[in-house]
Amino acid sequence: MRDAAALLTAVSEFLMNDARPALTEPRLAFRALIAGNLARLVATGLVVDAQLEREATDRLRAILPGVSGDRSALEAELAQRLRRDTFDPATFDAARLALLGNLGAQLAVDNPLFDLRAPKETP
Repeated sequence: MRDAAALLTAVSEFLMNDARPALTEPRLAFRALIAGNLARLVATGLVVDAQLEREATDRLRAILPGVSGDRSALEAELAQRLRRDTFDPATFDAARLALLGNLGAQLAVDNPLFDLRAPKETP
């Protein structure tokens, strides 16, 4: 994905730095600005998504030593183990924290205002 991100970044820079200033029609200059910003946004998203995927996979591998595969395979194995209730309490807590970490990292991108903290109980 890094190659795609680099290409989109190059397109964005071309649109913003070369094409847009050369456009004399305001409507086209504005559209070049929008296209440049969108290309930059997608490039950033590709890099962030790849990083989130690596971090999520690493968290799962930490609680599933000896299990190989991609994130999907690790999640499937974790689901099976949770259904079979084969985790000791410490490993179960580590699994819970790993899943919350994965959820929190994705929500930080998708909905930064979402609050993952447990709600306070009222008396």
